Amino acid sequence: MDHQHKSKLDDALKSLEECSVLLADISASCCMPKRSEKMESAISELKSIISVAKRTKGDPESVHRCIEGVGQFGGNVGVLYATCCTPVREPLYQKIYTELNKAHTALWQALGHGH
Repeated sequence: MDHQHKSKLDDALKSLEECSVLLADISASCCMPKRSEKMESAISELKSIISVAKRTKGDPESVHRCIEGVGQFGGNVGVLYATCCTPVREPLYQKIYTELNKAHTALWQALGHGH
């Protein structure tokens, strides 16, 4: 893997790790115990994506798994976002989506696709 593609994987990982920090902030401030199961599931899902991203050396199959994971995680975060009871956390959810978009773009670029 060349340096440019490695750099894109690093960019994706940085964005995914930022999502982890943001999700932890959301989780810590959540006041609804019913949501904790969904929140824990999302946290676990993100950890799994980050783990795959850390291990990949640009192997296309692994990168594609990360891309798929980002999409699935985004959908699950959407459920949490849509059912959140306070607008205070809205900026955190929006930042997660911004970082997910950055990660998604960087992952495709690591495969040699994109703008």
